[in-house]
Amino acid sequence: MRIISWNVNSLSARIVDNETSKKKKKQRIVLENSPFDQILKKDVDIICLQETKLQKEKENIFKFPDEYKVYWSSSTVKKGYSGTCILSKIEPNEILYQLPTLDKDLEVNNEGRIIIAIYENFVLLNIYNPNTQRAGSGNVLEEKFIERRTSWDKALEEYMKTRELPIIWCGDLNVVRKLKDIYFGDKDRIEGNISRHKRCIKDFEKGKDAGYRICERDGIESILSNVNLVDSYRHLNTTEDDYGFTYWNQIKGKSWRNQDNGLRIDYFIVSRSIISKVEKVIVFKQISEGSPQPSDHAPILMQIDF
Repeated sequence: MRIISWNVNSLSARIVDNETSKKKKKQRIVLENSPFDQILKKDVDIICLQETKLQKEKENIFKFPDEYKVYWSSSTVKKGYSGTCILSKIEPNEILYQLPTLDKDLEVNNEGRIIIAIYENFVLLNIYNPNTQRAGSGNVLEEKFIERRTSWDKALEEYMKTRELPIIWCGDLNVVRKLKDIYFGDKDRIEGNISRHKRCIKDFEKGKDAGYRICERDGIESILSNVNLVDSYRHLNTTEDDYGFTYWNQIKGKSWRNQDNGLRIDYFIVSRSIISKVEKVIVFKQISEGSPQPSDHAPILMQIDF
């Protein structure tokens, strides 16, 4: 079985065709050689999308191959914000669109951040984790945005603990686990960019910014440990310079991406009981490139013997 996860940074913006959300069309079909078509050609069974940024009434304008059943979760709190989607050749036994262990009326639980698909022999969680960017940086933080994330992580761990079936957890988790997962960490050290490496290491250790705050890193490590899960990319790709970056800041420009100044914040995490079944995990950086760039994230594929 092959599963792809991709933060598309707006499904309306040059993902399925050459158009943007500004173009008013009654239907959007997948064009030959479009980024989405390149994914379909990987012969995938399940496609998990994050940050679709659709309003509910716009979901049905997208026409996907009939072999896929499509499940949408769009924000009801803010238009054109967040959003997730699952396309699956295999019909799940059950679909959930909220995190059951979190108050159903909370804003974060109504932003389309999660789809849980319960299959015959595994549970798939497609998640776009809330980030803490709006909390600020350094010592001046708005704690409500930190609390929003920590509450989400705790509720997610609580839910996973209740599952008897093996778990496959994928998506944009908005967190860097280790120094190997961020450009100024092991990459700068190995490539000799020592001044930036030393300067930024201090910020990382203090958790000064979104994506590597201590609370964010503690959250994912707690889930991995207490639910007995494994980061499949790191499990399989063990060479020193295999960073596996999946995100590059678009604001920094094309050269930033060309230099591979990235972060690894998109994951396939699975129950330890099935890690031996994972055959490969691949980052398709080239699919998210081009001019204009369709997404600031790369799609990732996991092949598992299910």
